[in-house]
Amino acid sequence: GLPLSVALNFRVNERDVLVPMAVEEPSIVAAASNAARMVRLSGGFFGDADPPLMTAQVQLDEVPDAERAAERVRAHSQALLAAGDASIPRMVERGGGCRDLDVRVLDAAAGVLVVHVYVDVGDAMGANMVDTVAEALAGEVHALTGGQVGLRISPTSRCAACACAPASPPRPSGATPSPMASLAPAASPSSIHVAPPPTTRGS
Repeated sequence: GLPLSVALNFRVNERDVLVPMAVEEPSIVAAASNAARMVRLSGGFFGDADPPLMTAQVQLDEVPDAERAAERVRAHSQALLAAGDASIPRMVERGGGCRDLDVRVLDAAAGVLVVHVYVDVGDAMGANMVDTVAEALAGEVHALTGGQVGLRISPTSRCAACACAPASPPRPSGATPSPMASLAPAASPSSIHVAPPPTTRGS
C-alpha cells in the first residue's frame, strides 16, 4: 500500500482543513502544502459544485415517425421519472433520484432517437445506478416510441456536474493588496477540520 501523509495549510471556504494524501513521493505533499500556504494569504480556496447529476441513456432505432415519438416521451416525462425512481429506491430514500429528462432525434430518416435521464446520485459514484435506471426505463420508453431498443448505458460524452475551487496567489510586494487577504485569520487547533480521505460508495 501507499504511505498516508497529511498536507497542511489548506483553507477551503473559510475553514482550515488537513488533507490526507496517499502518494509515494513526499515532495508532492510538501509542494501541495507550500502552494496552500501561499494561497492562504489571499483567503484560501473557495470551492463550489453543481448537483451530482449523471446521465442514463436509452437509444432506440428504426422508430417510426421519430419526431412524434419524441413528443410522446416528453408528454410522459413525469411517469418515466417516477418509474426510474422506483428502480433505485435506496437512492431516493437518501435524497437522490431522477430529476429530469430530454429527448433528441439523432436521425429522423433512420428513426434514431435517444432519451437522457438525469439522475442525482448523491455521494455515490453512480455508474451502476444510472445503468439500472436505463435498463428499467428501456421498456417504458419503447412502449411509447416503437422501433428497436438499442443502447442502455451511462454515456461519457456529457458531464452534467462540475466542481471548481478557484484561488488567487498573493500579489508581489508593492502591488495592490487583495481584498480577500483579510479572510485568512490564523488557525487555532480547535478550528481545524480533518477532511476525510476519498472513498467510493457503492451504487
